[in-house]
Order: sequence, then structure tokens, then C-alpha cells
Amino acid sequence: MFAIRIDRPALNETQNPLRTRMEIHPKRSLGHASAAIEAVAAQAPSGAVLICLVQHASYFSAVSEQYVRLAQKGVTVVVAYTGDRAPSPGLHEVHLDRENPLCAHWALSLLTPDLGAYLTAEDLVSFDPRLQAVEPGRQFAAAWGFGRKDAADVAEYYIDQIESALAPEVIDSFRVRIAHARLTDPSPAEAALCAATDAILERSILVEHRLAQARTALDLETLAASQDALTQLLNRRGFDRWACLDEVVGVPLPRVGLILIDLDHFKAVNDRLGHQAGDRLLQEISKVLRDGTRPSDVVCRWGGDEFLIACPSAELEELSEIAERLISAISALDAEGMSISASAGLRVGSLSAEGLLEADSALYEAKSRGGNSTMAASRPQP
Repeated sequence: MFAIRIDRPALNETQNPLRTRMEIHPKRSLGHASAAIEAVAAQAPSGAVLICLVQHASYFSAVSEQYVRLAQKGVTVVVAYTGDRAPSPGLHEVHLDRENPLCAHWALSLLTPDLGAYLTAEDLVSFDPRLQAVEPGRQFAAAWGFGRKDAADVAEYYIDQIESALAPEVIDSFRVRIAHARLTDPSPAEAALCAATDAILERSILVEHRLAQARTALDLETLAASQDALTQLLNRRGFDRWACLDEVVGVPLPRVGLILIDLDHFKAVNDRLGHQAGDRLLQEISKVLRDGTRPSDVVCRWGGDEFLIACPSAELEELSEIAERLISAISALDAEGMSISASAGLRVGSLSAEGLLEADSALYEAKSRGGNSTMAASRPQP
């Protein structure tokens, strides 16, 4: 076993050799590709090599045992990640500094005397807001497949980045296997097997996608429980399901701008005009919020006359513009002759329970200054 820590190296000027073939995929699809390659690796003979980048130690801990078994069979296994964990016997583990660009990569490259398999993906630090949860919807630019030449290109690309952290004999084993893959043309049987495996994997991902759609269709009652009956917006339970705030700690997640809006003196509307008028006003405000936000934004009735808008990838300047636009649109509404105003608290950073509290504190400060205004959370976020 050989392990060393790398501190902030920059990637060299060589781009990922498969970059032109990369397409955007959700994390869920990458999980299927990774599992397929790991299944092939489980049958790999002695002398095979495998390099694996898993972004964070917490992800690798869940699968480390199967990689140890590969090493026990004589496979040279290199694993790179950020974060800390106890080393596993037989593995060559490279600990990346958190600021290393390789921390954004999820990759596998397997080379044996007879075949190759690869997955190379770069975290876009974004997610598909149409999915019900952030983590499976995280988006990567990715390519994968089966074939020794492409697998050799991927292996060489990553080995070049971490060569200084590996023992010479480990590097030699990869160089030999890479050279063999490039100098030896695949046999017709190998080419057919790679094509068939590619097709089966693509079909499996498609079937899983259709099953996910079927599960969603069968989950209508649960979805209804996540929706506010009056406004048809997500309710707090629906937002919690979408945000999954208890996901893996320490893994970089997409930045999200939060806007927490509260109507000023809404009780006066109910007292003077009645609750039915108040309900109609809430419905009008919900339409204003939907119309005044971006297609990717998530609008939620947080409770009573409070609304929460999650704006993926919005930084503070853009978030402020959205909030000001919404506050202005609410003020333009006519509640049967009564004027309406609202206040908003803003916060930018990774989704977290603490972030919601910071947005709430900013909202409280905006209201304490007389309302009809916006206020950003004072503490800067990473």
C-alpha cells in the first residue's frame, strides 16, 4: 500500500481526451455506468489495472471493500479523493487537497489484457431542478463505454495528473497496460463484446429511467402531500424532499440562492376583508412568484403568508434583482382596495438547514426596518 497527500497541483494543459464526446448526465446515470464497470472489474485477471476518482472519501467508504477484493486478486488499484478516511489494505490511495481540480472528477478506467472499460465525468456543480432531489439530479459532463483504447486514454490522462504521488512500480504497471492497449488491435470477439456491453448498459439506464417515471406516477398521493392545496406550490414538506438537506456532509454541492418572502401586515387583510379575500390574495401572489422567477427556480409556500424561492446557481447580485422584482410585483397587486407590501431575506450558498435560518434572520431584519425591502444574510458563504 502506498499513500501520499497532494497539495493544490494544477491540471496540466492536456484536456480530457474524451471531452468532445462528453454529454450532460445526472448522477443517477453515472451510478449505473460505475456499477457496470465495477462488475466487469470483479472478473478481471491478475495483472489488470484500475484507477478510480470518487470526489470525496465519504463516497469511497461505501464501496471500498470490493476494491480491496480486487487488489487481493492481483489488480493494481489506484484511488484518489479528497477528505480523510482510514486507508484500505492493498490500495494505492491518493489524498487530494480540497482545492485540487481533480476533486471535481468522477472517473473509472479498467485495463486488462483482453478488454477495457471507462467512465470519465466532470462535476458541473449544477443539478436538474425537475428531479425530486438534488443529489441524484447533480449534473456531470460525462462519457463512458467499453474499449481498451479509450480506457487507455482515460487512464493515462488521470495517471499523468497524480504520477508524482505514486510509487514507480505502480506507474510502470499502468504504462505497460496502456501501451499494450494501444498496440494491440481488439479481436472481432472483443469488439463485439464491447459493443454489446455498451448497448446493454444504455438499455439498462433507459429502463431505470422508465421505472423511475412509473414510480413517480404511482406516487401521486405522496406528491399531493408535498403540494400546497391553496396555491399549488410546493409546501415545506415538498421542499424538504426536493432539497434533501441530510445528504453527504463535506461534498461540494451546487450553490443555491434563497429568497424568503413574508407579506407585511397580512393579518390586516384577513381582519378587514375576510379570510376568503386573504386566500385569493395568496393565490395571486403565488402566480406573481411563478411568473417572476426563472424556469429552473423552485417556488414554495413556506407557511401562512411566507414563501421560499430557491434559485439554483444565482449569485447575490442576480438574486437581489429577482427579489426586488418580486417585491415590486407584489406591491402592484390590489387587495380589494388595500395596499400590499412584502419583505425578503436573501442568502447564497450550499443548501443547508443553517442557510434557511440565515435567510430567516435576514428577513426578520428587513421587517424590523419597516418592511417593503430586502436584506441579505450578513455572513458570507463559501
